[in-house]
Amino acid sequence: MVNYLASKYQSNKQQALLQGYIKSMLVVESGTPQSPMQRLPFFADGLPGIVISLADDTLYLNGDEKKLPEVFVYGQTVKPIDITAYTGCKIMIIYLYPHVLKSLFGIDASLLADTCLDVDLLKMKGFASLKEQIADCRSTEEQKALLGGLLTERIHQQAKIPEKDLHYATDLLLRTKGNIPLQTLYEEVNLTERTFERKFLAHVGITPSLFSRICRFQAAITQLRSGKPFTLTAIAYDNGFADQSHMGRTFKEFTGLTPAQYQLQYQMARENW
Repeated sequence: MVNYLASKYQSNKQQALLQGYIKSMLVVESGTPQSPMQRLPFFADGLPGIVISLADDTLYLNGDEKKLPEVFVYGQTVKPIDITAYTGCKIMIIYLYPHVLKSLFGIDASLLADTCLDVDLLKMKGFASLKEQIADCRSTEEQKALLGGLLTERIHQQAKIPEKDLHYATDLLLRTKGNIPLQTLYEEVNLTERTFERKFLAHVGITPSLFSRICRFQAAITQLRSGKPFTLTAIAYDNGFADQSHMGRTFKEFTGLTPAQYQLQYQMARENW
């Protein structure tokens, strides 16, 4: 995973501007001639983003449920999903900070929770032929420079400055694994509960309490993936769950699996990667 969208072709000023919106970038490539069909699972992580298909194959959501655009913006993922490709998959994911969706695209973030929007519908300058432009790049550095340039232009022309209080709040929730009392958070940003929840829903896309649970889940799943010999009970207590059963219900909600089932599936996927 690459930090935000920094490139040696960008000025320090441009990199600093992008850092306020973009957390990281990831290129995922999978599939072989022997096993071309791929299903990539995605779980709640608290981050919206932009997905760009770099392969010729069409991407589908949850099998054949929905054909996905070649370039799309997505909001908060709550329900577990699969992105399916039938002849191999190569995608670029630009992870945005939790609070910037509305500032960057002018869309109420709650409208994109558990769904996505074709970038073409946003009429963003330079994005109409983005897949072809990226394919013409000779290196990851050039791809990052291209995307950084387009997003910088978008920020200058359209975007509003992200809400500082929501940046602070989402960062604090992530750093505390969702275990800071919400009342403390309201006081920290000097907003009433009603005002804070209204702003949070519009800019992040889900309620503060749901975002807190996603932060706690993400902390637990990261620990589970570490490969270290933690017991499930230890992982539950380390991340603020009342007990192992509480963590199990949260895993079931966000992955469709129990922690033990997820751990086994993750280990098998790593061995076959």
